[in-house]
Amino acid sequence: MHCLISHNQMLLVQLTDLLSGPKGQEFHTLSTGLSTIGDHIRHILDHYDLFLDWVQSSLPIGAVLDYDQRCRATDVASQAVAAQEKIKSIQQVLQGLTSQDLTQTVLVKCSTAVEGDVITTQSTLGRELQFLHSHTVHHIALIAMIARHHNRELPCDLGVAPSTLKNLQQEQSQQKKCVA
Repeated sequence: MHCLISHNQMLLVQLTDLLSGPKGQEFHTLSTGLSTIGDHIRHILDHYDLFLDWVQSSLPIGAVLDYDQRCRATDVASQAVAAQEKIKSIQQVLQGLTSQDLTQTVLVKCSTAVEGDVITTQSTLGRELQFLHSHTVHHIALIAMIARHHNRELPCDLGVAPSTLKNLQQEQSQQKKCVA
């Protein structure tokens, strides 16, 4: 379970790497017309923020983690320094989590349609870290797509799901065996 923490940390390092260097500021202006890279970074960090706010608060039993209550209008979408600071604060809180913390149950609320009831389900903090990991990989893939569209060179495995990378490694291993 503790590897969930370190694997999320690694994704946040990838985000930090995207924000640093001479083109880091430019990443907040690159767009596909619908959203900017900064919008995706803000979206990722909003989810971590809600999760970690819930973890750090001394909420009463039955308090709900509500992913619909994202901030949405923060400076992390337009200012690389603000995003880097937010990532550092998220990393610090993640670092303080233990494997035991990840077994804690939580009620999670999230809209699944524009109309109708909002769905609430029971989860654990570990399962929510799995969700955050998958969600972050997905948005890093979108960020990479936008950046590559604007001719930015990025690692070819940036935003590729770990299960896909494992599958590619197995396929390459099988191909080597067939050739030998």
